[in-house]
Amino acid sequence: MKDMKKDKNLIGPENWPKIPIVEIKGVKEAKKLDSKMSMEEGEKVLKSWEDIAVLKASPDIPFYVGFIAGNHSQFLKYDTETAGGMFGMRVGPEDVKFFILPKDLKTEMNLELIEMTAIDNPKYQDLPLY
Repeated sequence: MKDMKKDKNLIGPENWPKIPIVEIKGVKEAKKLDSKMSMEEGEKVLKSWEDIAVLKASPDIPFYVGFIAGNHSQFLKYDTETAGGMFGMRVGPEDVKFFILPKDLKTEMNLELIEMTAIDNPKYQDLPLY
C-alpha cells in the first residue's frame, strides 16, 4: 500500500484536528424512535423529547453540529445558530454523543455540556434548539 500520510506529509496534529464530543445519557422514559417511521412520524417523536442538553461551543465561530446514537450518525449541513456559543439539543431514550465540526475544518474547537434542563426552562427561552 502507498503510505499517504508519509508521502503527503500528513503526520502531526496540525493535519488531524480533534472532533470535540460530549456524551449524554439517554432519558429512559422518552419515547423511542423506530426506523420504520416516516420522517413526519419521527419528527413528532423527536419533538416529544423535553430533556435538553445545553451545550457551548468555543471559540464562537461557524460550525456544524451532529450526533451519534448507537450506530447511527448525522450532522446538520447548515451553520448552527448559537447564543454566545450556546445551543440546545434534544435528548431521547438512547445514550447520545453530540459533536461539532468547524466550518473551516481547521480550527480547534471545544464543546462542553453546560447543563441538562427541561425544554420549558425560562432561563433558556431564547436559546437556539436543534
